[in-house]
Amino acid sequence: MTSRLMLTLSATVAIALFLWFSASWARFAIVPYIVTVNFALMGWAWFVFDVHRFSLDSRWFDLATFEKGGHIYRFAGLHWFQAIQKFLGWNKLLGVPKIRMDKDMLERFEHGMRFGEATHWVCLAVLLPIAGWSVISQDGAGLIYWVLSAIVLHIYPIMLQRYNRPRVRRLLAKLTTRQSHLNETDGHQIQIES
Repeated sequence: MTSRLMLTLSATVAIALFLWFSASWARFAIVPYIVTVNFALMGWAWFVFDVHRFSLDSRWFDLATFEKGGHIYRFAGLHWFQAIQKFLGWNKLLGVPKIRMDKDMLERFEHGMRFGEATHWVCLAVLLPIAGWSVISQDGAGLIYWVLSAIVLHIYPIMLQRYNRPRVRRLLAKLTTRQSHLNETDGHQIQIES
């Protein structure tokens, strides 16, 4: 068994055991339990994606027709979410660097956006059955909190990545075009001087 697979298996067993044994917390403190589950899932997904270094080149990360322009995301209140995120200083907490007009940095940032979106999709896919089981086992208790946590901690971050990615890609395309023009100009100058 490869070391990556072993690490993934270990992390998955650890998160499964944590979820199994922490389920009793839901009866006493549903909101802290839900928040803990969400952040534990995010850490697990982040770890697994980081270990495997997936290329994330799927067309899934390209926008659908209804997403273009970002109108649907603005209508859904994404700017409110961004304002709250900025107020909390979330990017500073995560250590997200300020964006510079550097092609390599923008490429890493764009990949990071795909990475973030993918991890939130995985978390959402794992969270839904957990939430369903929790709600059924507690006769509907906590449903609104599970829904709110899914929206705030996963759906809005996915929307944010999908809203910002086209802007970063356009900026990258401009920088690439500008760099190729500069390279062509430099080549012509060298030919003229020699």
